[in-house]
Amino acid sequence: MKDTLEKIKTLLSIDNKESKEVKMYAEMILDDGRVIATEDEQFMIGSEVYVVSDDGEASPLSAGTYTMEDGAKITIDDNSKILDLGEEKEAEEVEGEEEEKEEMASEAEDTDWAKTFEEMKDRVAALEKEVFGDKAEEETEDLSKEDSTEEVAEDEKVEMSKDMITSLVEEVEHLRTKLSEIEKEPGAKGFSHNPENQTKSDDPNLAEMTAQERAITVNADTYAGVHAMPYVTAALRSPDTVAKGYVRTMDGLTKSAVINNIAASNLIVAADECGFVAGGNTSTSEQVLTLTDLKVNEEICRQTVFPTWMGQGMDRNGNLPQSFGDFLLQVVAGKAAAQLEIGIWQGQSPFGTGFLSDDGTQDEAGADASACKDFSEVDFADAIDKGDVLANMEAVYNKAASDISGILTKPGVGFYMNNKTYGFYIQALAAAGSNQGQISGLGYDAKSDTATFFGYPIYRCPGMFNDTILFTYPENLVFGTNLATDWTEARLIPHYQYSGGDEVRIAMNFAVGVQTAVATDGVYGSTVWT
Repeated sequence: MKDTLEKIKTLLSIDNKESKEVKMYAEMILDDGRVIATEDEQFMIGSEVYVVSDDGEASPLSAGTYTMEDGAKITIDDNSKILDLGEEKEAEEVEGEEEEKEEMASEAEDTDWAKTFEEMKDRVAALEKEVFGDKAEEETEDLSKEDSTEEVAEDEKVEMSKDMITSLVEEVEHLRTKLSEIEKEPGAKGFSHNPENQTKSDDPNLAEMTAQERAITVNADTYAGVHAMPYVTAALRSPDTVAKGYVRTMDGLTKSAVINNIAASNLIVAADECGFVAGGNTSTSEQVLTLTDLKVNEEICRQTVFPTWMGQGMDRNGNLPQSFGDFLLQVVAGKAAAQLEIGIWQGQSPFGTGFLSDDGTQDEAGADASACKDFSEVDFADAIDKGDVLANMEAVYNKAASDISGILTKPGVGFYMNNKTYGFYIQALAAAGSNQGQISGLGYDAKSDTATFFGYPIYRCPGMFNDTILFTYPENLVFGTNLATDWTEARLIPHYQYSGGDEVRIAMNFAVGVQTAVATDGVYGSTVWT
C-alpha cells in the first residue's frame, strides 16, 4: 500500500517534504480543519508557516492562497513564507485574472493540443488504475473505445475547449483529494499480528461444546449478603437439630448478641400505703452469644458428580429443573450442614464452644467449658445401653423435678439424645411389654419422632455425644448466625477453565455460635461427671 501511495504522489508531482519538530508560538486553523503555525509570536508578512499533523509533526506549508476558518485569506510563497495576509484587493484579482487569461491564450497558441490531450488522458488513466484498481482500467478502456471514433491527426492542431480542460483539471483534483483520504486511513496490508493485545473472553464457547459439556458448564458467580441466603441458609439451617426446631435460631447477628432474662418472685404486696413501695423481687441476668467466623473451601470434580446430578434432577421427560451450578452449591451446603450438626453440640475446631463441650472432646474439662456448663449434673455410672437407659432417663427427670421444677411446665421441654441412645430407649420400651414399643398398634416407626418419656418429647440430635442426655426446652438452646447480613457470601469458581483440570471450587463465608438463654434451666446427664 505504501509503494502505491508513493507512485501516486510521483505521478501527481506531490512533494513529500520532510517533517521536523518546530517550536511554535502562534497557530491558526484553515477552513479544511488543518492547523498551521509559525515560530513567530504572530502571523506577519515574511513569517515561515508550517502545517501541523495530528501527531504533532510540522511540515512547511506549500505555496498557494488559503482560507482561514474565519474567512480571512493568507498567501504563501515557494519558501513557505507569508506573502500576503487578509482579503486580496479586488483590482489585483481582476488584474491577475486578465494576466492569467493572456498567458493561457498565448500558451494555447503554442500548444500541440492533440498531443497534450493524449498525455493528460494517459496520466489520468494511470492514476485511476493505481487508486481504484482493475475496475478503473476497464472503465478507461471503455472510454478509449468511445474516443477512438474521434481520432485526431498528430500534426493537426486542435483548439481544445475551456470546458474540457476544466473537466480534466477537476478530475485530477478529485484524485488528489482521494489520495489524501487514503493516506489518513489505516492500510489494508502490512500490519503485524499482535495476539497479546487481543482481549480474551472468559465466557466458554457453547457452540464448540458437546451436549454434556454444555450441561455441566459453570459460570463464575458471587452471592453476597441477602443474595447469598439461599445457599448459606441451606448450610446453616440443614443440621437436624436446627431444621427440626429443637433449638431457637437468631439470625442477623454481626459479632455477638446479649440474651437478657428477667426473674421475679413475690410480686404481690399488701396495699396498706398510698405511696409506691418497690418489692425489690425482680432480677435480671444476661448471656452473651459470640459468633465464630467460619468458611467453606471445597473443590469438586464435575465428572464425579455429573451422574448424581442427572439422576436426582432429571424428570421422566428428561428436563433438568435446576442448574448444575446450583446443584454443586447444594451438595457442598449439605456436607457443611453435617459438620455443623456436630459442631453445634461438640464444639469441635473450628466451630468454638458447643452445647456439650468446647473442644470436641467428651470429658469433664470440655463439659465445664461448654454452653451448658451451669446445668444441673447427673453422673451416669456406665455407658448407656438398653438395660439402663430407662434408669438414666428417670435420674435426669428426678434431678429436674428436685432442683429446677419450674422448667417442667416450659413449652417444649423434653429429653435430648443422639440416635444411638434413642435406639436403646426404643429397645427398652419393647422389652418392657404392654405394647410400649409400638405406635398406633402397628409397631415402632423408625422415622417418627413421637416417642415420649413420662409424657415429655424426645429430641433426636445426631451431633450429640454418646452416653449423654439433656433435659431442657428449645427456647433455652440458642443458635445464632449472621444470615441476612452483608458478611455472608457464597462463591462458585469454574477453576477448570484455567487449570486444565475438571474441578469447580466453592467458597462460603458465614458466622455461627451457640449459647443458653437461661444458664441454669437444664439438666446435663453424662458419664463424664465425677
